[in-house]
Amino acid sequence: MNDSVVFTPMDAAGQPIEKGPGQSLPILNRWNPRPANLAREMVRRHGRPQEITDSCLVWRGVVPFSRIVVRVDEFVHEFPETHLDCLEHVVPYPVPLEAVAPLYEFSRAIVVDRSAQEILARCSSEEANILHLNIAHYVIVERWDPAKAREYLQEKLNEMKRGLVLAITSRLVFSA
Repeated sequence: MNDSVVFTPMDAAGQPIEKGPGQSLPILNRWNPRPANLAREMVRRHGRPQEITDSCLVWRGVVPFSRIVVRVDEFVHEFPETHLDCLEHVVPYPVPLEAVAPLYEFSRAIVVDRSAQEILARCSSEEANILHLNIAHYVIVERWDPAKAREYLQEKLNEMKRGLVLAITSRLVFSA
């Protein structure tokens, strides 16, 4: 697919959000290290979140995502090995009913909300979330076999671990 979307943090008025490390969030001092570090990374990338609570930080309107959420609570995820996830990237995406089961067979890191017409990926990095969302798109639109999609995911995650920068992890391959 050639249809790639580059994301740029924008405020409600459509103006770019200033990014950088200079925005301190004292609440993160009370969080566990993994979610606190991910939250700091998201601040560095996307600017100050629009919502700050004891349990999560939420960025809205970071194109093409409808929301980015870092949660203080971490979710156990067993693939490709046991690890904890607390970072979510949400995109508007009307998932047909017949695609829900194949998506869950592909990855439990994908969550479908058919009522809100959204799909989210919950992983341990922005790049892993983008990878999951892109492969989910292939499962939905190109009807990739879930087992094939898992193998492809494993291959790309291994490449990421080796330090490779992959196009499929840097932008969505579909318009959200």
